[in-house]
Amino acid sequence: MYTDDSKETLHQNPAIWEKNEKTAVVILKGKKPIRQITLDGGIFMDATPLNNKWSAK
Repeated sequence: MYTDDSKETLHQNPAIWEKNEKTAVVILKGKKPIRQITLDGGIFMDATPLNNKWSAK
């Protein structure tokens, strides 16, 4: 979610996890300031779903 309350959905294919990495880097090329990012695909994303949200300070 952006600071202007608009939202954008970014899809990644499963290849982002193919090497069984503990982290993944996704580069966002938006031009608006980000207020919050939520990892949510409607399926089991990772072992610790409680940390799937980031909020700007």
